[in-house]
Amino acid sequence: MAASTTDPAASAGRGQQSDLEQLVAGAGQGPPGVAAVVRAARRAAGRGDAQWAADLLARTAVQLPSDAAAQWRITAARELIRLDRGDTGGAWFDVTTGALSAAESDDALGPDLVADAGDVAFHRSLQFDSPDNPLAADPTGFLEPWRSSTLVQRALNRPRQPRQPAYDFAGYDAVLVSQGNVNFAGGVRSALNRHFGSVSEVDLARFPDEFPPDSHGLIADVIADRCAQWQPATDLLMGRTRLVWAEWAQRQALVPSHALPDGPRLIVRLHAYEIFTAMAQFIDWRRVDELVVVSSMMADAARALLPLPSALPVTVIGNHIDPTRFTQQKEPDARFTLALVGHNSAVKDPDFALDVLDELRATEPRARLRLVGSLITPTGKAQGLAAAGYTEAFLRRLEPYVADGSVEVVGETDDVPGELRSAGFILSTSRRESFHQGLIEGALSGAVAAVRDWPIMAPFGGPASFLPDRWVGQTPADLAARIRRVMADQAVWAEERRRCRAEAEGIIGAADSEALDRLLNAGSGPAALDPA
Repeated sequence: MAASTTDPAASAGRGQQSDLEQLVAGAGQGPPGVAAVVRAARRAAGRGDAQWAADLLARTAVQLPSDAAAQWRITAARELIRLDRGDTGGAWFDVTTGALSAAESDDALGPDLVADAGDVAFHRSLQFDSPDNPLAADPTGFLEPWRSSTLVQRALNRPRQPRQPAYDFAGYDAVLVSQGNVNFAGGVRSALNRHFGSVSEVDLARFPDEFPPDSHGLIADVIADRCAQWQPATDLLMGRTRLVWAEWAQRQALVPSHALPDGPRLIVRLHAYEIFTAMAQFIDWRRVDELVVVSSMMADAARALLPLPSALPVTVIGNHIDPTRFTQQKEPDARFTLALVGHNSAVKDPDFALDVLDELRATEPRARLRLVGSLITPTGKAQGLAAAGYTEAFLRRLEPYVADGSVEVVGETDDVPGELRSAGFILSTSRRESFHQGLIEGALSGAVAAVRDWPIMAPFGGPASFLPDRWVGQTPADLAARIRRVMADQAVWAEERRRCRAEAEGIIGAADSEALDRLLNAGSGPAALDPA
């Protein structure tokens, strides 16, 4: 038998060409075909085949010269590919406004165009991985296209239809609904179990088919008035209950806000990152009975950035922390050791911590820094490509500090209280936080707190709105000056440690069981669960 002379690369190329031609032809058949083109182009660009993605979008644009809505979907896809690779210098705002405008005049593509606008404007490269945050910097200008969109406002103000659950069974007294992340829900879980006879926990990540799995699909369904199709699964999971607690204001809050029947009380807890996502803008806040935030700063941010009804109660309950876990004796050299707990993304800005250390070691060479937690990497779950340049520069800068022993990278640990025994000072160098549990835990351990005035959150009061003023400084020099004054004298350090611990205990007092019980007691009466 003769050997095959087929070139595998040539065969693959012909296959790709055939796929491209089929996708372009399918785009001419209507919105599903256009959607398939957009998905294929982003997938191809993501795996490194940018030219094939560009060719697909260009040929689709030629195929549909007079379809303005389809052209805007293609334009949005190009901008998303740019943002996916970390390039924030494009015309993202113009693309957002153009897509929203085009959505007004196309019933078929309108829902996807609104979702495209959300994908662009709230892309992680803009909202999370860049030094500045466009939404926090100019809320009015950023949100104006959304507030002036007739299509968006009609969807968010659509009359609610009264309804009872579709199923007649006993159900649970309370449901804690999440999307996998219950890292900060320990206090909530305990309070629910104290307060209710039966509590169910629902992880919506386990239900990718019952509800759209991503922001784009959820928003498109809201705009297209398709949320009724979520009701059967919602009724089964959480329909016949007295209380639904949505932990994080994302999919787990958006779905029940649009699909819960009458009766269950809905509480949503907002942490921080959600406020910079498109999903938070499309929660039906009219259906939410109480918004819980983890600090007064986040309450101000929520009122400024989200379309909250003026009558919606906003309650501050910080993350639950057991202070007794952090009462271990300090190690002998702790007075000269700074700690930063959690530093695996650019938003944590560990480079700022090195600046503080440099300032400090100019007069106190015994000062050293311990980085506790996973080391930042150029790409990964914690951040995208827009932060890669920052990360690579930081890792290069870090090398000589590790070599001379002035910085120790501890790595991930299950024993944060144990690691804090060596910390005489606890840093918070982030660009954005909501509560910063690692900081508060450090102060509870008896470490002296030194906090950067988180720049992204400065318009909403920053950390000084709920932390002691003297903890907070603007620059590395400010933090170093605070540390230097305390570090210089053992007695001063001991007294400031005591003060910081007492202040941290006061801060977490808002997260104690009594605070949660008061919130849950507000709706302790029987829910309206008459059989349908």
